[in-house]
Amino acid sequence: MQLRATLACSFAFAALAVLPACGDDDPQSDTTDTADTTDTANPDGSDGNDVDDADTTPEPRALFAFRAAPGQTISEGPFPSDGLLDANGFVSLAALGTDPHFGAIAKAPLLARTDAQIKKKKGFGFVSAAFFPMSEEPDLASFEGKVHYVALTGPEKDQVFPGQVSWFAPASALSVFPAWGHYLVPGASYGILIDVGVKSKDGLPIAPTPTFTQVIAADVGDVTAEVGLSRQAFAGLRAFLATRDQAAVVGTVFTTEATMPFVHDLFDAVDDFPLVTPLRHVRLAEDGPIWDVASDIQGAELDTYFGVPTAPFETMPTSWYGGSREDAKAFTSDGKAYTGGSFRGGIAYVVNGSFLAPSFGSIPNANGQVVAGPINVEAGKPKPRTRVMVPFTAFLCQSHMVGGALDTSKPIPFAIFTHGGTALRSDALGFAVANCAAGYATITADLPFHAGRQEVRYLPADDLIAPTRVDNENAYSGKKRGEEGFIPDGIGDNGPATTTVGGLFALPSDFDPEVLEANLIAVAVESY
Repeated sequence: MQLRATLACSFAFAALAVLPACGDDDPQSDTTDTADTTDTANPDGSDGNDVDDADTTPEPRALFAFRAAPGQTISEGPFPSDGLLDANGFVSLAALGTDPHFGAIAKAPLLARTDAQIKKKKGFGFVSAAFFPMSEEPDLASFEGKVHYVALTGPEKDQVFPGQVSWFAPASALSVFPAWGHYLVPGASYGILIDVGVKSKDGLPIAPTPTFTQVIAADVGDVTAEVGLSRQAFAGLRAFLATRDQAAVVGTVFTTEATMPFVHDLFDAVDDFPLVTPLRHVRLAEDGPIWDVASDIQGAELDTYFGVPTAPFETMPTSWYGGSREDAKAFTSDGKAYTGGSFRGGIAYVVNGSFLAPSFGSIPNANGQVVAGPINVEAGKPKPRTRVMVPFTAFLCQSHMVGGALDTSKPIPFAIFTHGGTALRSDALGFAVANCAAGYATITADLPFHAGRQEVRYLPADDLIAPTRVDNENAYSGKKRGEEGFIPDGIGDNGPATTTVGGLFALPSDFDPEVLEANLIAVAVESY
C-alpha cells in the first residue's frame, strides 16, 4: 500500500501544518531543547538593566524546538523526521489531541482519524512541507538562501537544492518546501538544513539548537539514550556535513515512501479488469432501467449541435456557459450577451457514450447509494469494489472522413484530454480543434463528481455505478431544453464547485486523505 501510504501521509501530514511550538514534556530527558520563551532581552538588544550597554551585541537565542524520538508530541521538534520511526519502522507520535495547542484548533474526530492513519505509515510524503516549531516568529527575509535540502540517498544522492519558507502562525512553525522547480522523489532520504545567520522577527540572531548540535556533531562523548538514537537516525546528514565546512541552527532527516510497488500492483489490477465495448449510453434516466442513448453527430447536425458562431467569436474554439456568455457582452456590437454557437474548426464527427472502468474507492450499497471511500485493499493489494460508467466524448476530424463517412480502413490517432477541477469534458473543444489541425482525434471523459457523475446510482444486478445527472443545456450552442433548435450535448449539466472539485477533494468526507487519494487515483485509472 505504498502509494496510499505516501499520499495519505502527504495530505494528512500537510494537514498537520497547524503545529504549535512547545517544549520537552518528558521529565526523563534533560537534553531535549525547548524553544526559549523566557528570554527578556529587549528588542533593541539591551538587557534591561541600568548599565550602559549600547555597544553590547545581542546574544543569539535558540528559538527552534528539537526532539527526534518515537512517541513525542508533534510540536516538540521538526516534522517529518526519521527519528520518529519506532523499532518496527512505523511513524510513532503521541495522540494529536494531547498536544496543548494543536489539539485545541482541530476537530477531535479528525485528529483521531489522522492518529489512526499515521500509525500505518512507514515513511513520509514527498509532496508536503516540513515544519519547524519555533517560540517566536522569524524574519523570513533572513532565511533567504539559508535553507537547503540535501538528497542523502536515492537517484539524486548528494544533490543540494534550495528550500522556500513561510510562517504558519496558528502552528507557530516555520514551513519549508522545495523551492520552485525542485522536487522530492519517492523512496529516498533527505536532509533539510537551516544555516546560521537567520533571525527572529525582532532582528535578533537565532542560535543553533543544542540537542540538534549534539545530533550532527562528529564526536560528542557521552549522550543520553534518546540522543544516541537520534544520532543514528541523522547519521546520513552527519556524514554529509563531515565533508563540508558548514554550520546549521536546526535541521531534520526524513525518508519518503516508495510508490512504485503499489503503482505496479494497482495497474496489474486494472489490467485484470475485462474490457467492455464502449456504450452509447450517457445517462440512467429512470429506474427500470431506462437509458439516455446518444446518437453520433455529423454532417448538417453539427451546426445544430455546436450552434453557428457569430461575430466577434466566429473563430473562437470554446464551449459557452451562462457566465461566459454574459461576460462576452463587453465585446458584442449590441452590448448583449453572446447567443451564438461554438467554433468547431475541422471537427467532422462527434461520438458521446460511456466506457466501463474498475472502481477501487466507491462504496455502493444495495439501495443504489454510493459513497466515496479509500482504496479497497485485499491481501495487501488493491482490488476493485465495483464497476463505474465513465461518460466520454470523442471528436473526430475531416481528415478521418472519406465520402462523408468515417474512414475505417486505417487507424485513427487519438489525443486524451483531461479537464480541470471545476470544468467538464466540453472544455476539450478548443484542444480538439487544434488537434484536428494536426490530424489527431480527441477523446475526453468526465472526472468523478463532474457533469453527469455529480449524481450517480448503483445498479446491484449489473454491479455498475451509472451517471444520472440531467442534460438540460447544450454547452456548445447555449440552447436549453424546450427551446427551438435544442439537441442534447450528451453531457450532464455541471454544478457548483462545492459539488465538483469539492467532491473530488473529499469535502463531503472532511477531506479524508485516503478518500481524496482514491478519488485522484480514479482519474489515473480511467485515463489508463
